[in-house]
Amino acid sequence: MITLRQLRYLSALAKHGHFGRAAEACSVTQPALSMQIRDLERILGVALVERRPGDVMLTDVGREIARRGEDVLAASRDLVDFARHRSGLLTGRLMLGVIPSLAPYLLPRDLSPRPKSRRNEPMYLPHVAAAVAAARAESLEQLAAHSSAHARAFFGLPAPP
Repeated sequence: MITLRQLRYLSALAKHGHFGRAAEACSVTQPALSMQIRDLERILGVALVERRPGDVMLTDVGREIARRGEDVLAASRDLVDFARHRSGLLTGRLMLGVIPSLAPYLLPRDLSPRPKSRRNEPMYLPHVAAAVAAARAESLEQLAAHSSAHARAFFGLPAPP
């Protein structure tokens, strides 16, 4: 049986095109990621990756499985989000990105949870892990493309062409 972990690792490998960078993105060692990819290949009975010294390329089947795996991973995230949101609480990860010249005007000073006595105040999000990034537009574009947050808001990015 294939696992979500194996699909996440394959997705990272497809995205980064390098075992070491994919492992770093997944916060695991390169041998651990490589072993999971080999196990996935064994379970499916197909080669997913062409391994050459200093080069990694997904096979045609590997690219299709990575694409379909993304759908499975998105569905699993959706399932978790559905269950979490049934409680009525806002939960998950929130990424706020803004260019430094706008940061003082757009971002609240404090995103930390407030005690019960102050729950009616704005920005009380006890079940939300908020991350804030103030950076140049180019860096924010990279964050937007690679963030795994449930919700993202980026201010100061150039309009798409």
